[in-house]
Amino acid sequence: MAWLTKPELNTGLARDQVTPLFYQLVNVLRDSVKEMEDGSRFSTERELSLQYGVSRGTVVRAINQLVDEGYLYRIQGKGTFVRQKIVPSKSHNILIILPKPIREYIVQKNYIMADMLQGVMDEASSSSKLLMVNLPKGANETVFCIDRMTDSLVDGVVLLAYQGLSDIFAVAEREKIPFVLVNIKSNTYYNRNNVLAKETEGIKHATQYLISLGHKRIAFLGPRVLGVASIADRYLGYEQAMAEAGLPVTDARHELALGIYNEEKVAELFESSEQPTAIVAANDYIAMDAINAIKRMGLTVPGDVSVMGYDDIPPAGAFTPALTTVREPMYEIGCEVIRYLVSLIDNGYSVQGCRT
Repeated sequence: MAWLTKPELNTGLARDQVTPLFYQLVNVLRDSVKEMEDGSRFSTERELSLQYGVSRGTVVRAINQLVDEGYLYRIQGKGTFVRQKIVPSKSHNILIILPKPIREYIVQKNYIMADMLQGVMDEASSSSKLLMVNLPKGANETVFCIDRMTDSLVDGVVLLAYQGLSDIFAVAEREKIPFVLVNIKSNTYYNRNNVLAKETEGIKHATQYLISLGHKRIAFLGPRVLGVASIADRYLGYEQAMAEAGLPVTDARHELALGIYNEEKVAELFESSEQPTAIVAANDYIAMDAINAIKRMGLTVPGDVSVMGYDDIPPAGAFTPALTTVREPMYEIGCEVIRYLVSLIDNGYSVQGCRT
């Protein structure tokens, strides 16, 4: 009897998933090995290739992975056999994959990330071995990250805001790889081993400081990106401070596009009779742009208008006039990321809440 179409194999592999077949096969074979007796003979490469409908090359890679993990061993001329898993000692090998080359984190507008990485490196130097790699140019981010973090030498992984984070995160959970997220502002990951900056609290204190100086008309200036959690968190802090003081909110988020400074829109804030006496900006770059616009209108800072920034980037201190700003403790966050991850490695895989 001839098949008119190739029959569907019930292999446990999903070819429509983002996760590569190799990783799926390793997981299926690992589960199969766990059900077998120590010393029993494992299937041949040809048998596995036919059974799972994958190439011999994929099978060879999967078997090599299980040999490296200690689930299988080979005897020359006799085959591959099952053995009890050898639990390796915890060496604290921590992986962090950077979406961009490291040099891009020490140039203008990447100071915040650079501070976090410095904290990671300093803390890891005393307790761990840090494996820091860049995403190669043209590489598939999701596949590259999954390939590296499932390496048997990796004890834990620091996860950043990758484009394919959902798939990368799913593999980390499924494979029980200890992980820590860095300041991922999303309901999906909020309480999933996440180290978060206190952005709402920071802007709230900044706004309260302006209120304590006697300001009553305080505007929030930021980009129109309502879906960006960090902007939303910062606006919430401003809103809370104004509400607690019984003051009206002036929301100028809708006036600016992300990454585009529009001087005319800033000027519009001062055209009404209720023009603000102070501005809370979503970040230092917006604050410095606002100051330039205010000065061009013939007003002075802080004489006529007070401006508060956020992030405390190096250019803020060299700006004229020097910018009053809120420092984001990214260095400390980087240190906490490593401390958190080391504790997860030492105490076994688990998913806990967030830390701030």
